[in-house]
Amino acid sequence: MTVPSANVNVNACGFQAKKIAKLNEIKGTKASLTNKQLLVSTGVPTFDAVLGGGLAVGTVLLIEEDDGAVYSSLLTKYFLAEGVASNHELFVANLDHDPQYFINALPGIFDTTAIRNDKLPTQKKESDDELKIAWRYKNMRSQVCVSDQFGHYFDISKKMDVELLEKCKINYFKNMEISENPESVSSHMWNLANEVKSLIESANYSTSSQTKHENILRICISSLASPLWNNVGEDEKDFASSVCRFLLSLRHLMRTSYAVCLITLPPGLFQGSTYLLKRFEYLCDTVVGLESFAGSPIENEESFKDYNGLFRVIKLPRLNSLLPNNAGDTSDLVFKVKKKRFTIEVRLLLLCNSLLSFVNL
Repeated sequence: MTVPSANVNVNACGFQAKKIAKLNEIKGTKASLTNKQLLVSTGVPTFDAVLGGGLAVGTVLLIEEDDGAVYSSLLTKYFLAEGVASNHELFVANLDHDPQYFINALPGIFDTTAIRNDKLPTQKKESDDELKIAWRYKNMRSQVCVSDQFGHYFDISKKMDVELLEKCKINYFKNMEISENPESVSSHMWNLANEVKSLIESANYSTSSQTKHENILRICISSLASPLWNNVGEDEKDFASSVCRFLLSLRHLMRTSYAVCLITLPPGLFQGSTYLLKRFEYLCDTVVGLESFAGSPIENEESFKDYNGLFRVIKLPRLNSLLPNNAGDTSDLVFKVKKKRFTIEVRLLLLCNSLLSFVNL
């Protein structure tokens, strides 16, 4: 089973690429240069670059929350804000907080003329000794490279324009019983899966629909597997099975629809059962984790003073190919929240600076 993609032409003489099909005329989408996969933006250009150009339509992105969910919540807002800016339809599920309040707190669109291309921070002039030690890093960009203009930039110091919110069609998880719930699935997750399925079918987001597809459905599920998703009296083993069944069902729905789903999950609840977390990761297409420096010894280290935490790429999607779209190194990434936006950068330069400090002792 494949996910929505642009068309290519294969003839007896071999592979012949055609012009990108009209599929990517859907606002806020583009076709991947590597496999013609239809992509949408996460709302963070550097995050899109880490994913190989953007988030593939028909997939599930899992974000493992940082302690307190401060930064994962911010990424969620970016994802939804991009949907509003692109006039995509939204579906929001949040049992921990009022989802409507969450929507009203989305960041506003930033004026992109000042930052058409991400630029490196101003760097101090390097001495000859530093260059001798760090020659291999001399020409390396510290910030993840953003190759083209895709999506929007958002200003976290401002709120989303009310007119844009009113134009955007936003659905909220009602948690209503739609059909009989099997004993193997938590009632909240069963209701959620049915609501998502019903929306996909009624709004013609299914790939089997004969209607022309003119929009994308963005689904956001916050803090899945938190205690509020658990049925009263349900033990940990049964609850974990419910989460797995739900993720499997959701992934199938995404594969057969013009939709994309972002899920946040608190990994701290499964510290004593890491195998459960691995199972959840296996059932999602893309998995990233945020580790905040706040409250940790590394927070006071000179090399990391300008950064807020580690950005761990746990799993990248393999769609219509054997390898992930992003062929770059994603093992040394950090993130920081500036006054107005969220960025992801390469940590190798920080390691180099630490080496220089050590040599100068």
